[in-house]
Amino acid sequence: MLRQKERRQQRKYQQFREFQGLRSFLESSTLISSGLPPCECWRTKQHKEQPVCHSTDVLECVVNISEGRNLELLRTLAEACGEDLLDVHIDGDHNRSVFTLLGISAPRRLSQCAVELLHLQNHQGVHPRLGVVDVVPFVPLVGSTMFEATQARDEFAEWAVTTLGVPCFLYGTEKSLPDIRRQAWSSLIPDRGGPDGHSTAGAICVGARGLLVAYNVWMSGDTSAEAAHALARQVRGDGIRTLALNVGNRWQISMNLI
Repeated sequence: MLRQKERRQQRKYQQFREFQGLRSFLESSTLISSGLPPCECWRTKQHKEQPVCHSTDVLECVVNISEGRNLELLRTLAEACGEDLLDVHIDGDHNRSVFTLLGISAPRRLSQCAVELLHLQNHQGVHPRLGVVDVVPFVPLVGSTMFEATQARDEFAEWAVTTLGVPCFLYGTEKSLPDIRRQAWSSLIPDRGGPDGHSTAGAICVGARGLLVAYNVWMSGDTSAEAAHALARQVRGDGIRTLALNVGNRWQISMNLI
């Protein structure tokens, strides 16, 4: 069943890449601009001709990994994604990287590789996290529906529990990601898997959501913790999620526009 779905998705992605001009996007990708050495599959992908098909339904998956400093390890994770990797954003202060992927297979390959290579207890960074594979949202694009994204979410969670032994919290219409971060392991247990986290990988937050814009603002050097948190509370509202994070010697207001 997964192979049949993946073949259908692959046919859909080819036209998406053509129509959206993703070759030029890949050539200027933050994977390269961040200093991460491109792997062979990445070089090949930039110059490979892609056939055109007639379907335009696309699911995107934006996987947040709790690692943003070990570039060789990140290169290995990027290679695991294969042809479906569109972009990697690396943040050393947050010690976090965001892999933008197409489809339902690449998120599984990336997650399996991350669970094998990373240890949550060794992680240090300013961004809150529940696992080495922290957030896996499926996003409907170009003709896809939220129903399909939710189905992909649920199937990924079942796979993660069965194959990796990592419990999963689900978010979407039922509850939000901030709800999970506030209540996990206290009043909220994973929706899939046992009540305890994986010994080295923690838990995964798997979601289905619409498009999201991440927008960070740096505060002046003399901004106090109280002022930063007060500003984050003031900006927070419907459609805007905020965190005040202490990054180095400065405060940052991290925002998600949803």
